[in-house]
Amino acid sequence: MNQELQRSTRVRLALTTTRSLAIGAICLAVATLTSLPAHSTSPRPTLSQLEALVATSVAIKATPNLATSLPPLLTMTSKDASISPSRPTCYPASASSNVTIPVDAAVRCAYGDTASTHVLLLTGDSQAGMWLPAFDQMGRNLGWRVVFLAHPECPPWGVPNKPNWVIQGGFTVAQCTSFDHNVVAWAAKNSPSAVVLAGRAHPKSHIATDPLVLSIIQPLVNTAIKAFHAITPRVITMAPLPAYTPDWTKYKPSTCLAYIKPITNCEGSPTQMVSPVLLAAITNASKANGTFVVSPTPLLCTKQKCALFIKDTSGVHLVYYDELHLNRYFSSWIGDAVTALISPDLAGG
Repeated sequence: MNQELQRSTRVRLALTTTRSLAIGAICLAVATLTSLPAHSTSPRPTLSQLEALVATSVAIKATPNLATSLPPLLTMTSKDASISPSRPTCYPASASSNVTIPVDAAVRCAYGDTASTHVLLLTGDSQAGMWLPAFDQMGRNLGWRVVFLAHPECPPWGVPNKPNWVIQGGFTVAQCTSFDHNVVAWAAKNSPSAVVLAGRAHPKSHIATDPLVLSIIQPLVNTAIKAFHAITPRVITMAPLPAYTPDWTKYKPSTCLAYIKPITNCEGSPTQMVSPVLLAAITNASKANGTFVVSPTPLLCTKQKCALFIKDTSGVHLVYYDELHLNRYFSSWIGDAVTALISPDLAGG
């Protein structure tokens, strides 16, 4: 017992030291609006290269050096699920009541190839924010302008609770509904060539695995896809990210990295980590509308295991920011692989 307590104490002290060592690198990444994260000089893998790296990384049992990982553990901030700093009028603070869309959103909220006439709208909640660094790189790769209009806690299909229900802070379901309607109105006026939806909401008081949720969520997802499909035939919905949810684990990714040995004990399977109800809702609604679904699972999982970190010749890349989101460094690093996943659905755009 004493040996275990001493070991845990040493780990906590090491992680505390890690925080101070990495602040400079994090500040550098935050300094400019459109710059990629600090370790973006690491070669970005192709999709096939990434899949091979995932296969070797999930077999590693030893905890990586958390002082030299990319990024170092415990240095991430609340902005690390999207390119930082946020543009408040394009992606408000989580408790913001702002639901208006900037009149110059095509310029103010543009990423990727900002001069391109091929426009992709990326919209949703913090899941959309999580994908923004990857889509920024994809836009540069393919010559697409990526217009990012999102609101934390507000998926593109809304939240199925009463209008006056407070989602977070002062932000209500009614305000989320207004925001989503405003995004559709912007798309109808500006005619983007493609729309990508990303979100992860389910009715509060219901767990995500409750079959009842499917009957509640699927009609909402269907309505959202149908609204955008009336504007463009290229509507893509991101399938749920493999996540650390309470229905299969009590641990957070950071806890796993710091304390669980062997670390493979913390790596779940895609079946465990992907919400079956939300996946079914998205898949069924997309099929009904003849639109596309893209699964992110190959970016971080084999068929048996999902990775907490991915090791390549440049170092160890941590995957998650928290239980539900990739960190923005990893999202940027996999930009070329995301390009390979998305580009077939953009063909001819």
